[in-house]
Amino acid sequence: MNSDLKSQSINTDLKKQATKLVEEGLSFFADLGDIQVKPQIRRRFRPEKVLELAKDIDTSRQLEPAILRRSKEPPFTYELISGEYRKRAQDLRKQWWIKRGAPAADLTDPDKPIGKLWAVFLDVDDVTARRYQISENRRRVDVDLLDDAFAVLEDYERLGTLDAVMDLWQENRAWVSKNLNIARRLRDTPASIPSNVTVLLEDNFSKDLNVVYQLLGLSELSPDTAAAVATAVSTAMETHDDSFKVRDVVSDTLREVKADIKAGGDGKILPRAIATKPTRQAQAAQEWPKDLLTPLPTRIAQEAVPIQAKEAVRLPTSTSGSDTAAARPGMSEQAALRALFLALKTRGTAADQFSAFDPELQQALMDRWQGLWQRGSTAVGRSPDSAMDSIANGFQLGGFSTDNEKWFDFRSFMLGALNAPLSADKIIQ
Repeated sequence: MNSDLKSQSINTDLKKQATKLVEEGLSFFADLGDIQVKPQIRRRFRPEKVLELAKDIDTSRQLEPAILRRSKEPPFTYELISGEYRKRAQDLRKQWWIKRGAPAADLTDPDKPIGKLWAVFLDVDDVTARRYQISENRRRVDVDLLDDAFAVLEDYERLGTLDAVMDLWQENRAWVSKNLNIARRLRDTPASIPSNVTVLLEDNFSKDLNVVYQLLGLSELSPDTAAAVATAVSTAMETHDDSFKVRDVVSDTLREVKADIKAGGDGKILPRAIATKPTRQAQAAQEWPKDLLTPLPTRIAQEAVPIQAKEAVRLPTSTSGSDTAAARPGMSEQAALRALFLALKTRGTAADQFSAFDPELQQALMDRWQGLWQRGSTAVGRSPDSAMDSIANGFQLGGFSTDNEKWFDFRSFMLGALNAPLSADKIIQ
């Protein structure tokens, strides 16, 4: 039986047990404070999804019970096996209840009491609980490869041997070893990885383990080349270029770099797979100075400028000590926002990056944020619960995010929602 079938079997068995308990009337409401939540395989939880689920529970009820087992760590009574989104949504409902001063009757609502999580209790051991979490993670629509990698590293450091991790995950040695390598590189030597490669990985750009493994290997051999590849991949994703085969580009580039190093070179090349790839900026690129094409150490989108060449082109080593990206002629708002977000993520402030933009681009961004600020101000007028409902409206109406360049749009909206004055400093700090 392969690993996916084994995981599915574990998942089905526990699901059947949980369903049977509900049918037999053995589900219950556990106090939120009695539930221990240890790190799960999923690392990131989207606040907009927590908000949506909390509102759904308020409107209807919690539709699926969480799964708990006995906690081994007092003062907790239970340990969460499955249902962290539901737990977070119930935590949020409790915060709303406290803030609103809702009636005490809410505490004892038979379908959705405040401060409690609908759940079933299963008496399972550590291995079964972990395998169930592995199975649940693999059933996700938005499965994140890095979640697996860091979970494998955590299990390895807890269990101590590759064989134990292989048995737990029901995977072969190569799969486990590659995930360990990925997680260790990201955890132990993040500064050695080009920032735009890190952004790609955090954006879950590929569900192919080998692609991620090879891109990190390329980053180790030639950071500049890896950054060039990451820029090309980002552009292909943004333009929905189906002809751009990420797996082929990454593997071919890695092979070319290894061959170049073996021949005595430094591996800093722009591979033919990218150099001959036409993009939507082809005509504009012909008019831009060549010094704007290199180096390519960060994600900004200097929007992947093509180089018309039949042979591999060498990338000069960067001599700049600053990560601030020079604004290209005609730089788009989206490229500028990505530049700001990268600066904010890597340096803690985007002020220097904003100052590097020309006045026309700065004004265009301020006009954008002014409109969002106004929408935030209007949202408060429509909603009785001020900031909380404004956050919900922001995600629902604007598609905002807290983990990409839309962060600045979200901040602009919230400044309006909180009736705070609009200024570039408040948005990009």
